[in-house]
Amino acid sequence: MSAHRYHAVPCDPGSGSPGSDPLDFLNFSCKVLEVFLSLKDGDKLPYRPGDSVTVFAENNEADVSWLLQRMGGNLSPDQFVVLKQDPILRNSIPRGPPVGVPITPRLLVRHHLELHSLASRKTIQLLANSCNDEEERRILLKMSGREGMQLYNELIKKVSATAMDILATFGSCRPSLETLLDVFPPLAARPYSLIDEYREKSPQDLSFAFTMIDFSKDSRNNDVTCKGVTLKRYCRQTGVATGYIHRLWEEKIKNGASPHMHISLHPNLNNFYHPPNAADPLILICAGTGIAPFISFLKYRRRLKQSQPSEIGSTWLIFGCRDPNFDLLFAEELDGFLKDATLTQLCLVFSRFSGPLPPHLHKAIRSKALVPPGCKYVQDCICSSTVSANSDASAVELPGLLENFHISSLSDIGISSRLAQLVCEQGGHVRVCGDAKGMAPAVASAWTVLFATWKQASEDVDSVDLKAGAEFLVQLRKEKRYIEDVWC
Repeated sequence: MSAHRYHAVPCDPGSGSPGSDPLDFLNFSCKVLEVFLSLKDGDKLPYRPGDSVTVFAENNEADVSWLLQRMGGNLSPDQFVVLKQDPILRNSIPRGPPVGVPITPRLLVRHHLELHSLASRKTIQLLANSCNDEEERRILLKMSGREGMQLYNELIKKVSATAMDILATFGSCRPSLETLLDVFPPLAARPYSLIDEYREKSPQDLSFAFTMIDFSKDSRNNDVTCKGVTLKRYCRQTGVATGYIHRLWEEKIKNGASPHMHISLHPNLNNFYHPPNAADPLILICAGTGIAPFISFLKYRRRLKQSQPSEIGSTWLIFGCRDPNFDLLFAEELDGFLKDATLTQLCLVFSRFSGPLPPHLHKAIRSKALVPPGCKYVQDCICSSTVSANSDASAVELPGLLENFHISSLSDIGISSRLAQLVCEQGGHVRVCGDAKGMAPAVASAWTVLFATWKQASEDVDSVDLKAGAEFLVQLRKEKRYIEDVWC
């Protein structure tokens, strides 16, 4: 029996053709945009600050058509087939394309395949078997094996190359539809943090922010060469979901009618919510669009403060972006939070800007926000007196870099000592939202050093014990006082 996960059997579309809306088959250079969604009349989507909405996107038609042109076999892109699942493999596939109903290769690729994920060695082996050219087959088989690990690491893993890149490089590779279903994982829904606070008795609109990247201008799309093999990059234009949302917006501008989008609520599974006791101090740390869920947190905290002002703890926001002239997201909202004292303190750090805040920013931001000198990233703000000397240090290097950090040196700048007091002495909570590979580990490392330094000062010992700081951070995580919401 064939090892393919699915078998595509041609069928008569009259026996059960798809509806006019293809979405019936779902069963269910860089800029930041904010999306506003209106639910259908009468619909409600109850959620809490920290929850997300998942968007069921579809692949760009240019990507879909290109892949279908590379598909081998006798099927045409718009020929109806019925997928039959191999019973031996059925239990190993948690989710996938629809089985037993008429569908075309075009609809399968558009709505069900993740086209731009990292190519695994297993993926490369499958594609090797679809090559007509023996030399191309040999190279791919070598790359998928143990003896080709260096080739795989340099050409694929290091640059996050995809199966689309491999198809762009090896012209004789003509995978069948069954092979495409084996090679590409199921298309995943994309979660986006909700910005607004849910109000049960108010008309409900949803909003979230996303970053739009023009991949055609990304230097990572350059060809890569290793051991005489050159990988040609397939140049996609945008991300899957962000491009899809942007195309819907362009459709609305062009036609005037509001397009439809399929969404669902995505509750936060790691308890990334507002602390249960609003009297506890709250420290919010984010970079870029990571600020989105915190706008919801702050709106919720503002409402609590209006009804019980004496029972709300201190609220700090440490926010990092590239340049306040272009990248200071939700500036109007932040200005309002400062004016009505929802925010006790706003700390801003900029990776590509130095000097006084631009005069066009809102007055409360210019007059009340702290911009620690020498700080480029949010982790610098936590231990700013030392990190600023080498702000490009990795998360792994931070503990060693900060070994000479002392709590006594904090009295001059105030930020780090105040953060230590809020968390270590007043039972404060920390929420971190941002990049899982760089920002979040660096922030955790900075807190580890700060906690170790605080323990040294409070226990009057001679040296900083980073292990003690790390153990304190672990304890905070167990108590749900230090929680991250991160993405790769």
